[in-house]
Amino acid sequence: MPRIAVAGPSSVVTDAAVTVGEEGGSVADVAIVAALTAMCTEPGVCGPGGGGFLAVDIPGEDPVVIDGYMSFPGIGFEGEAVVREVSMEYGGGVTTLVDAGSIAVPGVFAGFELTSQMFGQAPWSLLMDVVAAAVDDGFPLSAPCYLYLNDGAAPIYTSDPVARNALFVGDRSHPQGHRIVFPGLAGTLRHIGEEGARSFYQGELGRAMVNDLAERGSRLTMADMESYQAVARAPVLSRLGNWRLAHNPAPAIGGVTVARVLDLADGGGVKARAMALVEAFE
Repeated sequence: MPRIAVAGPSSVVTDAAVTVGEEGGSVADVAIVAALTAMCTEPGVCGPGGGGFLAVDIPGEDPVVIDGYMSFPGIGFEGEAVVREVSMEYGGGVTTLVDAGSIAVPGVFAGFELTSQMFGQAPWSLLMDVVAAAVDDGFPLSAPCYLYLNDGAAPIYTSDPVARNALFVGDRSHPQGHRIVFPGLAGTLRHIGEEGARSFYQGELGRAMVNDLAERGSRLTMADMESYQAVARAPVLSRLGNWRLAHNPAPAIGGVTVARVLDLADGGGVKARAMALVEAFE
């Protein structure tokens, strides 16, 4: 069995990742399970209704970036979306838009399933079952989540009855280490594992989510869900010393920005590069 190193925010995450590795999963399978378990067990900090990018660079093959980022919703939407501005002390002060009208088209499950199809060795159903097992009986509230939820996030999450009942007592979150249970989460993950991500984007599961959000003022429609597709893209490549680096390509701008910064920093010794990096980011 190949040796795979796993890092995560909790033992819940790393234990789930190790389980998939021991079942013969590839490094991509392990990354999928680790990331999705974190999304399901770090409430407030992240969640499985989001999106992102996953870079895969296998020796002897061209690197690939899986684009599972969110897309802006509203295909066929008519009406007024419900949004609310919330300010909190977290991170030195953050102001953000929340409530149903701020919700985008989720890309997580499409992105992870495409990654599994391209680079996985374990069945998709096994990956989802391992994540579901990690949340079956709940999970301990981590220190970062506890701090975030109590650092101004209560006005966001207490407005939703499911989140309020799972995470809060009054306007304060449960204490660090308290076992958090989201009813139906494990079953939903297993359903997506058995039926595929299409059940989330095109089936009754997605329709139930869209209908529930519509009652709260969301602009998300089934047309948004049914048209969503994760995309495999060729990365932007750059070099830093002897290292070849693969960055997230357009339409995202972060990878191009980082590649340019590293290009400006290249050359000279380690100290010179470090100073150049600081100056470039400034």
